[in-house]
Amino acid sequence: MVSTLESLFSGDTALDEHLRFIFITGVSKFSKISAFPKIESSNMNNLDDISLTQEYATLCGYTQQELEGYFGDALNTLACSLNLCTEAINTKTKQWYNGYCFNENAQRVYNPHSILSLLRHKAFGNFWFQSATPTV
Repeated sequence: MVSTLESLFSGDTALDEHLRFIFITGVSKFSKISAFPKIESSNMNNLDDISLTQEYATLCGYTQQELEGYFGDALNTLACSLNLCTEAINTKTKQWYNGYCFNENAQRVYNPHSILSLLRHKAFGNFWFQSATPTV
């Protein structure tokens, strides 16, 4: 993965003229210098870490409104299959997966991977933990 990012940020890629911006997401925080030793530091100056910026705080998760709007029917179906009322499903879903808050002034967001896994498996679980092995 690091070699792919190094080639992207090296400044000599044929793709430069076609790129307006690049969005990179992951579970590890990289230092601009130490993670990419083959890249000149001047090529890293255009990176902007928006991780904790309020303007982008809901970008990497589902807000409550998005969850209800996009997945309301699926959550109702899940409630029926688990013999729970919709309110109980909503409460339990919030307890399990509404833990991200990327800025102290922003609303909390649901983990997308966990929400999709919940709906696929029709059971609550630690889906993110099972899928994540942070390696470089």
